[in-house]
Amino acid sequence: MRKFPSHPPLEDPTPGYNCHADVFIDRQGNIGEDEQVQTIIRDHKYYAIKQDEAKNSEAVFYYEPKHYPSNPYDHPDELWRYAPNHIGKVVIDESGNMSIASKPSGYGFLPSHDPYHPEIVALYGKPVFVRTDRPMGHRLHETPPPIPESD
Repeated sequence: MRKFPSHPPLEDPTPGYNCHADVFIDRQGNIGEDEQVQTIIRDHKYYAIKQDEAKNSEAVFYYEPKHYPSNPYDHPDELWRYAPNHIGKVVIDESGNMSIASKPSGYGFLPSHDPYHPEIVALYGKPVFVRTDRPMGHRLHETPPPIPESD
């Protein structure tokens, strides 16, 4: 909880899913390998967009400084050269104000925050707003798999 003092979680911390799983597989587990994330970004043809072009539910990838794409608008391959440290979803309220909803690793889901919030940028790096033109958007499958029942 000390990582985000100004953002108490909206839910209890859980290792059950991470930010990548929140965006790509509807919280049905963890996507933890960088190669998996890079493959998703490449295979689903994500490309960078300007912040003011972002729409509700689009994604934002956070890259640490040494892996930050130098020109993602002209070279989309730079988005998957390195896996982003963190992924969130764009939230636009009825007044047109933008924020980001995200779930950092085992932490609880954060309330919507500014895309450049200092705590998020310090931990995960700078954001790149992205889009995919897939009919299903970010989701990798149409129907989430059933969650196994616990004894």
